[in-house]
Amino acid sequence: MSPFVILTRGRVQVVNDAGKQLAILTEGAYFGEVAVLKDAPRTASIFVLEDCEVYTLRRDSVFKLTQAYPEFAKHVQEARKSYGNN
Repeated sequence: MSPFVILTRGRVQVVNDAGKQLAILTEGAYFGEVAVLKDAPRTASIFVLEDCEVYTLRRDSVFKLTQAYPEFAKHVQEARKSYGNN
């Protein structure tokens, strides 16, 4: 299972399966939320553009955080909605 990743330093590029750049993420951004929230394979690839520092969370840890921190839960739910929650 792929983790939820929080980028605390550095820059990464998000690319879809067709090779199209979707975004450049910097400090404070996160990725892997689709895979974690939907318990599904990743929908994009990440390429490191400079040295990075990250924190990773497994699916169960993400859900524990949503219970303990309502503001985090709000962000997670917004991300889930933006990807067509089923």
